[in-house]
Amino acid sequence: MFLEQMVKDFNFPLLNRHRSITGGQVSIKNDEPFMFFESSTYMNTSGDACVKLMRWLKQTKAQEYDPKLLILHDELDLPVGKIKYRPESFKVSGHNGLRDIKAKIADPTARIAIGIDRPDTKDSRVVANYVLSPFTNQQKSLLFDTAYFQAVGIIQDIRENGHL
Repeated sequence: MFLEQMVKDFNFPLLNRHRSITGGQVSIKNDEPFMFFESSTYMNTSGDACVKLMRWLKQTKAQEYDPKLLILHDELDLPVGKIKYRPESFKVSGHNGLRDIKAKIADPTARIAIGIDRPDTKDSRVVANYVLSPFTNQQKSLLFDTAYFQAVGIIQDIRENGHL
């Protein structure tokens, strides 16, 4: 949801499959040392796609890139629409996708946690259904009216200053 809009707003080519990168879709501009990547693997195994992407970057773009990841992810422990930027962090807070990335990538990874709130129960089935259900119109509004622009601001700052 956010990523597709960011690709448009940053005037990058649409996300598409790249023949040399497996496990996701990518948007690359030739004149820019920045790219967008969306894993097509299951969230709980997203570390595999990140490893393949990093390996491809190191092999093919070694002169142009010092590959670093900035991960955008949902966060149950933040209210809907709130974000938290964590530079060089690998605290996973129970997030299975982050846990898988941490297990497969040794470097600390910056991330932007995007709040989706938490249901009033600790029942894992209810929480899983909540995470996988579509956002309400009110939630979408909160996400795009506040969190999206904050995340874009962080990414713009990273692009301009060249560091995470």
